[in-house]
Amino acid sequence: MFESIDAPKGPNWRLRFVFASIILALVLGLGWISRMTRMPLRSYRGTLPPVSPQQLELANRLTADVNYLSATIGERSLSGAGSLNQTVEYLSGRLREAGYAVTERRYSVDGQEVSNLEASLLGRDGKSGLVVLGAHYDSVP
Repeated sequence: MFESIDAPKGPNWRLRFVFASIILALVLGLGWISRMTRMPLRSYRGTLPPVSPQQLELANRLTADVNYLSATIGERSLSGAGSLNQTVEYLSGRLREAGYAVTERRYSVDGQEVSNLEASLLGRDGKSGLVVLGAHYDSVP
């Protein structure tokens, strides 16, 4: 009728199973997080090859473009009077200089006319398909 307090009990298999399941879930979760957050490739080791004249010219052109857009024009938004039009003129000119055919697609936002630029460069093989790239040229304070 009454059990003795001193009677030895057998192992609690349910509790052991729950703890083992929790530990397994933690290990699998940490493994998944580690796999999702580590870099997929190895970092480059050693000295970098010298920069070619073409790479140096490209770097200089990109630096000049970024400086013009950020320092000369500055904030490019609807609130900056004329900043978007000035940006469109600059970018369409630079794209044309690079050999692209540029189309301006105008539309209205909050009563102000703005535009998207569409640039095309035909390749040698017309069967290769089309590559579409997008980028914002506006900015926020």
